[in-house]
Amino acid sequence: MTAEVGVLNRSGVALAADSAVSVGRDADKIYTSANKIFQLSCVAPVGVMIYGNANLVGLPWETIIKVYRRELGEKRFDTLHEYAEHLIAFVGENADTLFPKEQQNRHTKRVIYGLFEEIAQQFGGVLFSKIAGGQEIDDSQAEEILFELINEVLAKARAAEILPGFSVADRAKVKTRYRKEIEAVSNALFRAELLSDRVTKALKTLAAETFCRRFFGGALSGVVVAGFGETQHMPAITSYELEEMALGKLRWAERKGTEINHETDALVAPFAQDEMVYSFMEGVDRELLGVMEASTRDLFTGVIQEIINLISAADSSLGSALESAVVPRMPDLLQKLFNGWQHQRERFWKPVLTITSALPKDELASMAEALVNLTKFKRRVTMARETVGGPIDVAVITKGDGFVWVKRKHYFSPDLNPRVIARYQQGG
Repeated sequence: MTAEVGVLNRSGVALAADSAVSVGRDADKIYTSANKIFQLSCVAPVGVMIYGNANLVGLPWETIIKVYRRELGEKRFDTLHEYAEHLIAFVGENADTLFPKEQQNRHTKRVIYGLFEEIAQQFGGVLFSKIAGGQEIDDSQAEEILFELINEVLAKARAAEILPGFSVADRAKVKTRYRKEIEAVSNALFRAELLSDRVTKALKTLAAETFCRRFFGGALSGVVVAGFGETQHMPAITSYELEEMALGKLRWAERKGTEINHETDALVAPFAQDEMVYSFMEGVDRELLGVMEASTRDLFTGVIQEIINLISAADSSLGSALESAVVPRMPDLLQKLFNGWQHQRERFWKPVLTITSALPKDELASMAEALVNLTKFKRRVTMARETVGGPIDVAVITKGDGFVWVKRKHYFSPDLNPRVIARYQQGG
């Protein structure tokens, strides 16, 4: 995992990212020397940040970006969005060159394994809780539980949008193309007694829907592109989500994009582990806010119901009248309360953005670094894994100066490698 942030005002955009990278499915090993910010073009004021999976189909994103940068050369585009689209198109169009077929199939199987493994873990948890509660579960009941769990995940997958470049017809192609992989993973994770015809069919359908839809898992990569197009005089930022390939096509979707203009003069955009940035901006942790809203809803609903019950015990007609008058109004009353909380939260972030809009370039960089450092510090002093850590790289992109490093780590000593530094200076 990682913590990254983009801070924008009309002068430019500051990008900051930590250096932690996790190795292993459960983050068994963490290193703090990864590069996550890169110059996307040697001649244009555009940068890119990577979060999540540092590889795409087994190839490091650093390599992909530097191959793309060489291919891009001195080509320029009118808008930042065109740079981002061109990068994604380049990866997709050169997939067979960048990723050998065997590598594509291997990573496709890993996506299937990750998807089915999550269901298997949920299935094991349900069985354990039922057996611990004194229930006896036979194979028929276990098969029913597994079938229901698969269908729950399948419903979520079907609710997601179709990925660009894919179609509904591709679902049948996935079932045919990856039949052996789906069967191999199913047999590895589930007992043969549970793999009835309907369970097997549901698993194949789930794999087909997943590969064709915006339903990403643990191999997700995030790509953030920021800077200026040729006709843009104020910065913009956009991001994409990608997860491996299927049917020889890149699985990607645009996440969000925004720009500074005459109506929006400042923006703070966090990515990946963003909870501390939101806490700083809004004055409350989002998870805590969810607990507050749920507990408040339960409290008000419970109190009203108790009052209605007491009145109904004394006068049933009055109790019924009160229930029909008050209960339908409860959602609106609660929403009014939550809207008031939202108004108070705005009092936290609006002044911050007001100041951010006037920050000079060096202070823009300091703010971006400080926001990443908040998440890094939180991970440092809690029992959570330190999946955010290491040196914080910072870059500032402006229309006039282009991409400028403010802080950057090297895996080598610059003093001992003048030729490497010279190549950087020459745009190599």
